[in-house]
Amino acid sequence: MEEILVPLLERVRRECGRLTFGKVRILKTNLDEAIEAAKKAAPPPMQAPEGFASSPLRSADPFFGVLKMGCESTTARIVEASLNAIQVLMSHGFLRGTTRVKGAPRAAGPPEDAIQVPGEGDEPGRNSEGSNGDSGAPPQGTLAAPPATPPTRDDTRPLMDLIIETVCE
Repeated sequence: MEEILVPLLERVRRECGRLTFGKVRILKTNLDEAIEAAKKAAPPPMQAPEGFASSPLRSADPFFGVLKMGCESTTARIVEASLNAIQVLMSHGFLRGTTRVKGAPRAAGPPEDAIQVPGEGDEPGRNSEGSNGDSGAPPQGTLAAPPATPPTRDDTRPLMDLIIETVCE
């Protein structure tokens, strides 16, 4: 994996060039650290038996953070190199996104003001068609209100969610 990961990270680093302002400087520092970490994890040549490649790195998930920073850059060449690295690592099966990361997931679905709570603005006991609403179900065409108590969950989510958000933005 290192023989693919290191050149990809080095390409992103080259695209940073001589830029030394703001986030690019931080990105360059993080890229240098990631490249060194990937090189240290690479096995020395001729250590593995013939035809068998042993690699301590089995996933590129820990290196996604620096690629995400590259995607958030305002320089198109850095963004292109970062997206290319993500695509290559995913296509080779090294960037799997199975790791759990901290962060609240983005809200899926319509915004809060688009949710129509059944019975708001209607007479009590009547639905939008004017008949008695004994079934308790919201009228067709409306979204049900969110539950009063949200389900409990931890503050982590799959890295794949973050990868998809990064690529799609």
